[in-house]
Amino acid sequence: MTALSDTANHTNDFQLGALRIMPIALSCIPFGMALGALAVQKGFSPLEIVLMGMTVFAGAAQFIAVDIWSDTISPLTLVGIVVMVNLRLVLMSISIAPALRARKSFATYFVLHFMTDEVWAICMQRRSEKALSLSFFLGAGLTLFLVWAISSYSGAMIGTVMEDPTTYGIDFAGTAVFLTLLCGFWEGCKISLLPWLIAAVVAVLAYKLIDGPWYILCGAISAMVVRAMQYQEREDAVHV
Repeated sequence: MTALSDTANHTNDFQLGALRIMPIALSCIPFGMALGALAVQKGFSPLEIVLMGMTVFAGAAQFIAVDIWSDTISPLTLVGIVVMVNLRLVLMSISIAPALRARKSFATYFVLHFMTDEVWAICMQRRSEKALSLSFFLGAGLTLFLVWAISSYSGAMIGTVMEDPTTYGIDFAGTAVFLTLLCGFWEGCKISLLPWLIAAVVAVLAYKLIDGPWYILCGAISAMVVRAMQYQEREDAVHV
């Protein structure tokens, strides 16, 4: 009876996770299709863009990677930019991993591949209601994973017959996703204004003076330095 009860609980949690994430997953379909259409114009095949989504599974990073993709960009630069964009997922994973009830740590590491902003938000909401289970996380993550793969493949197939996606404003989708993501990091003028301004100025200067997409890394690093200095000043003030 205990084994049957555990199986039923896992199944219910998995279904609940899938149900909770479904409205968000459906809202991601246009973005997945936009990504697929843009990627095809950059030379990706439909299969390649699906494989990219399955291995990276990070919408904002994928949009940025496709946007800056060219024969002149080095793999190291591309990987560095994607890592910078995805660093927040490391913090999200750290915050949620202890709450996952896994019998083996490997299972936790496996399901954390499905960590996204949307899955994290759904799981944190669930955690405030009841103990978060591995099955719930997997239900939410796998559902979004499949929807993203299908929508990006569909967009790629449409992109193969679409002469110019920019006519429909699809080329702006990556920028829109990034700006939406950026808004979530705003912590008010007192904290965020200076790092954001410094990052913008440094990024523009790097864009004008350095060939390639180095302006993204330069802007990000400058903001991190300023933010670290602000944090240190606050810590020093507390201990005075």
